[in-house]
Amino acid sequence: GREWASHRKIVALLFSRRSLEGCMGAIHASTEELAKLCEAGGVLDLYPLLHAWSLDVIGRCAFGHEFGALAATAGGEACAFTAAAALLNDGMVKHQVLGPLAHLLGWLPAWARPRYWRRVEAARRLYAGTAEAIVGRIRCGGEASGPVVSSFC
Repeated sequence: GREWASHRKIVALLFSRRSLEGCMGAIHASTEELAKLCEAGGVLDLYPLLHAWSLDVIGRCAFGHEFGALAATAGGEACAFTAAAALLNDGMVKHQVLGPLAHLLGWLPAWARPRYWRRVEAARRLYAGTAEAIVGRIRCGGEASGPVVSSFC
């Protein structure tokens, strides 16, 4: 209802033509990095690469933050942010589909449920800590870039 309309209005500003035009350089740079990886040849699993690419683009455009997810994924390294994003996405989907009592329902064996939600909470804390660091950098006079970060200034 009303709350959704309010949130949509705020988020729509982030995806306006003017806002996205300012991100085209970062999007292009990330896309070139992805294309170079794909041109290397061989068989590639695109899912983790595209997931990492999108995380890097969002980090650069919206928050002015380098996650380094694509470079880490391409190098065969585990990127904490990529793993946390996948886990948070999974947790949000399960919560939306199964409702607020998702942790009580049978989508995971009983013994695994507390461990799963602890991992989701750890992932949330990783992103919350990063967001606090970005906001702290801005408040201390650091450079603000990206439409989300600029809204704090």
